Amino acid sequence: MDKDREVLTTQQACEYLQITKLTLYKLIKGDKVRCNKLGKNYRFLRSDLDKLVRGEDK
Repeated sequence: MDKDREVLTTQQACEYLQITKLTLYKLIKGDKVRCNKLGKNYRFLRSDLDKLVRGEDK
């Protein structure tokens, strides 16, 4: 699978960014990170998380 298109769960995204779930949820609520909600769960593209780290627009 292409690393840029890799889909991460909330837990995986937290581990990748080295942040807590609470911080990730604040980023979601503040519209700072792109995600898709599937039922009660969020999914993130690794490429979108990389953009967040680099400070690029979402």
